[in-house]
Amino acid sequence: MAFSGQRLSFASGPDELLPIGSPTGEPTIVRTIVDGTTVMTATSAGVSIVQSGPQTSISTPITPAMSPYSVGASDVTLLCSTSGAISVVLPTAASGTYRVIQVIDASGAAAANNITVTVSGGGTINGSGSYVINSAYGTATFLSTGSFWVVVDKVTAGGGGGGGGYATGVRQIVTSFSSAVSSTTNQLPADNTIPQNTEGAQFLTATITPQSATSNLVVIATVGATTPSVLATVTAALFRDASVNAFAAAAEAAHTSSAATPFAMTASVSSGSTAATTFRLRCGMNVAGTLFFNGYSGPTQYFGGVCSSGLTIIEYGV
Repeated sequence: MAFSGQRLSFASGPDELLPIGSPTGEPTIVRTIVDGTTVMTATSAGVSIVQSGPQTSISTPITPAMSPYSVGASDVTLLCSTSGAISVVLPTAASGTYRVIQVIDASGAAAANNITVTVSGGGTINGSGSYVINSAYGTATFLSTGSFWVVVDKVTAGGGGGGGGYATGVRQIVTSFSSAVSSTTNQLPADNTIPQNTEGAQFLTATITPQSATSNLVVIATVGATTPSVLATVTAALFRDASVNAFAAAAEAAHTSSAATPFAMTASVSSGSTAATTFRLRCGMNVAGTLFFNGYSGPTQYFGGVCSSGLTIIEYGV
């Protein structure tokens, strides 16, 4: 429709509608049609807008009881409360080209209870059959190309995002502390040999699931021990998973009997993968006798139990 030398004017009418009139005074009807359905009609009486189809759900809470959860047609953001592992199934990429779905660990427990995202019918995400969110408060945004899904952004503990890259700096910290008194008579030599996983006794373990295969894992051990009946050197060694050889060790110089031996040791290793890995602390002394961990003969705790030994693992991005 063209207007030559005419002016099309709008004036507020009843109920704040916008009446429309043609230059010739003829009735004018303008319709907006979506998917074959009229959603807006404009006439000389005003404009009428009709809600058509389902409303879009901005966020949908997901719990383990709903797993596996198949993403619905109106889902945009999934807020996962991970008291247990959750499986989310995206629709086929062909069902919605350029569709975006965001999955969020809303409870901060995904490091222990992973959120695994797959595609209906065996489709792929970044070329793989699944994508796992395994960091506290981790978030991933998925985009359909029409043929497959890709991750266009992700956020992990300690930062991240910006096209899916991990941020440098601390990504997560895992700790394991104990104030319980225990003992061993197994010796752990203080000499020029690598400590073995059959020497001394295992007192602490800590397990971490790295967020990246290229991270550094910094392991810090704090040890409190006593040799109440003998002059001895207390030795501590760190082992990874089922390794026979220690990857780090330290010793407290020989001291008089009954003296407390608090000391710390630090080591760093590469994560190597994103599989869970367990670090183990073993302690012993270099001569025959009994070593008490976190206490002394009796056995009795130090300071009512507020004195403890521990393992701390820090995943650090590079």
